[in-house]
Amino acid sequence: MSVDANACTVRVAREDPAAAEAQNKSYAAALKKNHTAFSLMKAPNCAVVAVEDILRGHIKGFFLLPVGRAQLGEIVADIPADWVEALRAGQAGLILDHSTDGHVLSNNEQLKMTIWHQQLKALGIPPSRLVYVTQNRNFQDTYNLWCEQTGVEDRISIVNYDYFLSWFCRRSWPDPAAALTKKVRHFENRNRIKKRFVCLNHKPRFWRIALLTRLIKDNYWDDGFISFGGLELEVTTVEEPTAKFGSSEVEKFRKRRLATGSEAYLEALAGKGRVLFGKTPGGEEAGKREVRRTCDTSTYLYRRSAFTLVTETNMRPNADRITEKSLKPMANCHPAILFANYGALSLLRSLGFKTFEPWIDEGYDAIEDPETRFLAAYEAFRQFYKTAWDRVREDRELRDVLLYNAEHAMIGLPRLYDETLDPKLCREIASVLEDT
Repeated sequence: MSVDANACTVRVAREDPAAAEAQNKSYAAALKKNHTAFSLMKAPNCAVVAVEDILRGHIKGFFLLPVGRAQLGEIVADIPADWVEALRAGQAGLILDHSTDGHVLSNNEQLKMTIWHQQLKALGIPPSRLVYVTQNRNFQDTYNLWCEQTGVEDRISIVNYDYFLSWFCRRSWPDPAAALTKKVRHFENRNRIKKRFVCLNHKPRFWRIALLTRLIKDNYWDDGFISFGGLELEVTTVEEPTAKFGSSEVEKFRKRRLATGSEAYLEALAGKGRVLFGKTPGGEEAGKREVRRTCDTSTYLYRRSAFTLVTETNMRPNADRITEKSLKPMANCHPAILFANYGALSLLRSLGFKTFEPWIDEGYDAIEDPETRFLAAYEAFRQFYKTAWDRVREDRELRDVLLYNAEHAMIGLPRLYDETLDPKLCREIASVLEDT
């Protein structure tokens, strides 16, 4: 693998150490460490380096590597020699940044962990010098179990961080206060809608196929602002630059009980092709422009509809993560039903949002089995659909919840990241060097 290993020194912290120390001593200690400033190695085909934005100017003594799927386990071998010496001596740490994804510790990930441990041992670097940043909240437990099963004692540090949630709430609006005022005004003055719901989709994952075929089957399709990348969507992969994503997901769908009753509508879904809110774009470039225009968080789609069906990136039996997809309805004064991981609504509440019981039956969130959870969420949709607009328009308590969520998404959550979650990330990473 060819890697451009040009490390760049990042500016030293400009924060007032005394103020930082008053807030948290270990955080202040990290700011004042006399190690070489942490560096960033740019590598082609890697994932976005996410935590750089948070650590820049805050922590010294770390080498930051993005983790891309193309690298698998090999990336650890590309640490420059001077950093290898510092890591061996306990004078530096290594960060593997996967905060833009939430992989489970699958067989492939276990292989990657095995390679990482083998490479660290070969280089003479204690695994405790390495920090793996991931969205997946279950990764620590599954990694600990893997370590016990494989006899690994010196372990990599696992740190959780939801980069895309941070990115969404802090970069979506140049002036959050002004944008919030505008949203509230539009919400309070809304007296009619064009469609009943919003449902944004891109990659044709099997649970999205299950939902969209049901919407066609039950005659809901025309009453929603629906986007869909199409069953023939081509995506770039490591193995095949233009692989058709939909074919494998259609086969997954056919093998599940979710296909019962709606598999016959696959042809109808395929016939719709790539859809942007009920319309087929006039061309590839026109479609891209339309997506950029209408998928913006201030889009008219939310103002002209009553609620959102969220089809998350994953639908797993574990409460491991949510993405910015679940924040979009919150920021736009919409109730939401989530086709997502187990406990996704609980994760939203842990971030300070309010959810939608008793207006929506949210019992689906506590169902571990993904297919059973899907069916329960779909039934919750069918029930809420009947009265959604009347409730959003007339129920003062629900309106208060929707306005609170919009304010929290645009004002409260960025503050939570600034004051709590980002310092926590820095402290957890800095703690790797505290005993040196």
